[in-house]
Amino acid sequence: MLIIMDKICIHKTPIYFKRWTRHKYAVFNSLHKIINISVISIGCSFLTIIYSNAQSNDTILKILDLDEVIIVTDNPIETQNIQSILLQTSVNKKEIEQSPVQSLNELLDQFQSLDIRQRGTLGTQADISYRGGSFDQTLVLLNGINFTDPQTGHYTLNLPLSPDYIQKIEIYKNTAAFLFGTSAFSGLINIITEPATKNYTQVHFMTGMYGLYKIDFNSTIQTKNFRHLFAFEKSHSNGYIENTDFSIVQAFYHSIGEFKKGSIEFQNGFIMKDYGANGFYSLKYPHQHEKTETFISSVTFKSKIKINLFPSVYYRFNKDCFELIKDQAPEKNNYHFNQILGVNILHFFYSRLGKTSFHADFRLEDIKSNTLGTLLKKPIRTKISYIYYTYALTRSNWGFSASHNYTKNNFSSEFSILLQHFSSIKKRYYLLPAMNISYYFKEFKTDIHKVGSKIYLTTSNSVRPPTFTELYYKTGNIIGNPLLKPEEAYTIETGGEMQLSYLNKEPYFIFDAAIFYRKGFHLIDFIRHQEEDTWHSINHTNISFLGMEAKFKLLPQNIQKNIYIELFSLTYTYLYSEKQEDMNYLSRYTLDHLEHQLSMKLYHAIYKELKISYLLSYNKRKGQYISHQHTLSSELKNYPAYYLLDIRLQYTYHYFTFYIEASNILNQNYYDFGDLAQAGIWLKGGIKCSIR
Repeated sequence: MLIIMDKICIHKTPIYFKRWTRHKYAVFNSLHKIINISVISIGCSFLTIIYSNAQSNDTILKILDLDEVIIVTDNPIETQNIQSILLQTSVNKKEIEQSPVQSLNELLDQFQSLDIRQRGTLGTQADISYRGGSFDQTLVLLNGINFTDPQTGHYTLNLPLSPDYIQKIEIYKNTAAFLFGTSAFSGLINIITEPATKNYTQVHFMTGMYGLYKIDFNSTIQTKNFRHLFAFEKSHSNGYIENTDFSIVQAFYHSIGEFKKGSIEFQNGFIMKDYGANGFYSLKYPHQHEKTETFISSVTFKSKIKINLFPSVYYRFNKDCFELIKDQAPEKNNYHFNQILGVNILHFFYSRLGKTSFHADFRLEDIKSNTLGTLLKKPIRTKISYIYYTYALTRSNWGFSASHNYTKNNFSSEFSILLQHFSSIKKRYYLLPAMNISYYFKEFKTDIHKVGSKIYLTTSNSVRPPTFTELYYKTGNIIGNPLLKPEEAYTIETGGEMQLSYLNKEPYFIFDAAIFYRKGFHLIDFIRHQEEDTWHSINHTNISFLGMEAKFKLLPQNIQKNIYIELFSLTYTYLYSEKQEDMNYLSRYTLDHLEHQLSMKLYHAIYKELKISYLLSYNKRKGQYISHQHTLSSELKNYPAYYLLDIRLQYTYHYFTFYIEASNILNQNYYDFGDLAQAGIWLKGGIKCSIR
C-alpha cells in the first residue's frame, strides 16, 4: 500500500499473520505495519473481505485501496483438509443421544441417501450403500483413518464403536476421498470420537425382547498431557427368528496428547462377533453361522509448527470363520485372515494464490485363506491343528494426490489430481482428476435475521479394484472371477443451500438440494441368469445413475432456548439407474438399491427433561429377488414398499437417564435383502448413569 501525505511517500512493508499470539505486548508488533491476515484457526466465516484505511492527524491527500484479503478456516470441519461444500450431511452428539438407536449400523441408517442393508439387528452384520453404490464402494474412516475391509464390504462396519461415545459423523461426497490419497465411488464416511476434556464415566445397561441385553461402559481420564477414552461393551440376543441369535464383545481406546510442537493421537479397538447367519448370504442355506474378530490400531501426529505435516500409521486385521451349515465338520468351513498396513501423510500450506495440499497413502493388503487367493506352495497352519490356509495373496495400493484451492471474493474453486496405483492390476496406474466450484452469495441482513446461501458444482473420476471376495470366492452357489477389471466412474453434481439465522445465532432453518449423475464403467456385480442357479462375479458394461436430494431442517431452539421442539427435519432422495443393454439376468447388488427414500425426524420435549423422538421413513427398493417362500420352485418378486417408525421416550434426572424405545413400531414385514425377514416391533429399555 502506498499512502501519500503532504507530498511525502511512505512505503509500508507488509507482514503476514499465521497465528494469533496471546502475549500482552503483541499489539505493538502491528504498529506502522500493513497486516495481511491469511489464516485464523477458528471456525469463523469462510469468506470475509477486509478493507483497511489509514488515518493520520495530517491531511490525507490520497488513499490507494488495499487488495482484498480473504480469511479462511484452518480446519473448518472435523475431517482435516476437506472443503465444507463436500460435506453432504452430519450428525452431532446431541442428536445421537436422542436417537432411538443402539448400534453404529442403526445410527448410520438415519442419514440421507445412506442405505444400511442389515442382515441382523444391533450391529450384527450390515452392508453400507451410499447414493446407490455397492457395499464395496464407500470408504469408512475412523477419526480420519481408512479402515475399509479389502476382503469384502460385508466386514467394513466391523468397528468397535457405540453411539454412547461417538461425537460426530460426517458424510462426504465422492470427490472428498481424493484428499486422502485414495478414490471412492459413492462417498466417504468419517466417524469421530474424542476423549472429553474433563474426567467422565458412563455406565449403560439396556434390555429388551428376544433375550436382548447390552452392557456399555466408557470413561475419559485426563492426565498431564493426555486425554484417554476407554470403552467396553457386550451385547447378546436369542434372535427374533430362528438362527438370528448373536453375541458381540468390543473394546475401544482413544488417546490424544497435546504438546508444544504438536499433538499425537492413538486409537486401538477390538470387536468379536458370533452370530447365526440365517440365509445371510444365500437363501438356500438358512442355517449359516459366522464368527469374526477385528482389531484396529493407528497413531497420528499433527504438527503445530510452521510446516503443516500430519503423518499416520495404521493397521487392521480381520479373522472370520464361515459355516455354510452350522456345526458342520470344521474342515468344511471357510477360514480367512486379512491384514492391512498403511502409511498416510498430509501436507498443506497457504500462499497468496490460495491453499495447496499434498496427500500420500500407501496401503499393503494381505489375505490368507483356505478359499481366497492363489495356491500356496507350503500351507500355513491355523489355530486348529488340522486346518490350513492353502491360499494367499499380497497386494499393494498407493495414491498420491495434489490439490489447490483458490478463493476470491465470494467465489471458491478447488482442482485435484490423484495418481492411483494397484500392484495386482495389469493397467496399474490411473490418473484421476476432480474439481469443486462454489459461489457464496452476499448475506442479506435485517435487524434480527440473516440469510446466507451458496451454489456449487463438483465433478470427479474414480476407480476401485475388486475385493478378494469378488476375485476368488467360491461357496455354495456363489462364484468369484479372478479376471475382473477395476470399476471406473465419472460423477458430476450440482446443488445449493440456504440458511436463516436469528440475531447472529446458529442457523435455525436449513434447506439444501442437489442433483448428481454417475456414469459407471466395468461395474462389479454378482449376477444370475434366469436359467441358472449360480451367482457369477462379472464386470457390467455401462450403467448410469441419476439422483436427486432435498433436505429441510428446522432448529427452533436456535431462536429461543425454551421452545419445546428441538429438531424437525424432512429429507427425500430419488435414485434412478439405467443399464444400457438388454436385461436377461438378475443383479445381486449394483441394480438393487433404494429408489425412493423419504425420512422425517422430530425431537421435542414433553415436560422439562422428559423428551421424545420419532424417526419415520418410507422406503421403496428397486430390483427383484428370487423367493422360495410360498412355492416349491423359485418365484421372481419385486421388493414391496414399507414404512418404518422408531420412537424413543427418555427422562434425565441428575446423573441418570431412563428411556424406553420401540423399533418398527408399525410391525412392518419388510426385507433389506429378498426373503430375509427383518425384525418386527422390538421393545427395549435402559438406564444410563453419567458422572463427571
